[in-house]
Amino acid sequence: MTASLRTVPLLAVLPMMVAALAVMSGCSGGSKDKKAASQVAVKVNGNELSIHQVNAQLARAGAVPPEQQDLVRKEIVDRLVDQQLLIQQATDKKLDRDPEVLAAIEQSKAQILAQAYVQKTLAAQARPSDDSVRAYYRENPALFEKRRVFRLQELATDLPLERADELKAVVASAKAMPEVITWLQKNKVQVAANAAVRGAEQLPLTQLEAISAMKDGEMAVFISDRKVTVLQVVASQMQPMDTARATPFIEQYLTSRRRDELARDEVKRLRDTAKIEYVGDFVRISQLSSAPAAASGAAASAPAAVLPADGSAPASGPDKGVAGLR
Repeated sequence: MTASLRTVPLLAVLPMMVAALAVMSGCSGGSKDKKAASQVAVKVNGNELSIHQVNAQLARAGAVPPEQQDLVRKEIVDRLVDQQLLIQQATDKKLDRDPEVLAAIEQSKAQILAQAYVQKTLAAQARPSDDSVRAYYRENPALFEKRRVFRLQELATDLPLERADELKAVVASAKAMPEVITWLQKNKVQVAANAAVRGAEQLPLTQLEAISAMKDGEMAVFISDRKVTVLQVVASQMQPMDTARATPFIEQYLTSRRRDELARDEVKRLRDTAKIEYVGDFVRISQLSSAPAAASGAAASAPAAVLPADGSAPASGPDKGVAGLR
């Protein structure tokens, strides 16, 4: 778990280095405000890493069984030690003064501050009510009351969109997936076959209703991000989730979604009241309209992100724009 950190490129650990670089400036062996020994977890070439740093990462690890706490704490300390060694080497080589590194640190700092503002000011408003949680449970039976786990066979193709109807006709009349593959190969269409086991929550929201309505053995054609895919439900099994078990995941999902909405509204409010002046060529660029097709494509492939297959924590996709300020 720790060995891989030693091979990570410097810029890949910059977000982790932001706070650590600040800590280093006040943690030298001769500091007047030297921490009490009880607050120090480990010293690396004289630089102290505190118990608070370890506990903060332990808290982010989620629910850790008591019997595994010591092992997880050791892994965290090992990671912090590796990180500190990299930071010391970077500082010795004066990489903390490198323009590219400084720019990356400033970018990470800006993102952290923006996230902090959203978390501190909007978190309370984003909490869902009990009624909204119960309503979401009722409105999404495919995710909860009638949740299924699917064994899927997928054919990803490079078929032109204008020929999708031809493929739908072939799929509708085919008795098995090999017939579909044969038709695609005859038409010189590139095919990549994949197999997977996925819970309802791991399927794209835009496809969930259609897939949930499919019977075992049934095939269908889906179009997402301008890609044509053939999907077969090879087999499925009912694994419903009751309201008690689903509630924490629904609350987290609704909170995240509401926080995104509040963040967008807050950014709009701030823009409306701010003095924003574009300069030079950016005056022209600022007047360009956004690409709706790209935005809708991203939304179409977004996961349901409500609960994971193992029921441990909600899944999440890549953050983009204001949605990244969760």
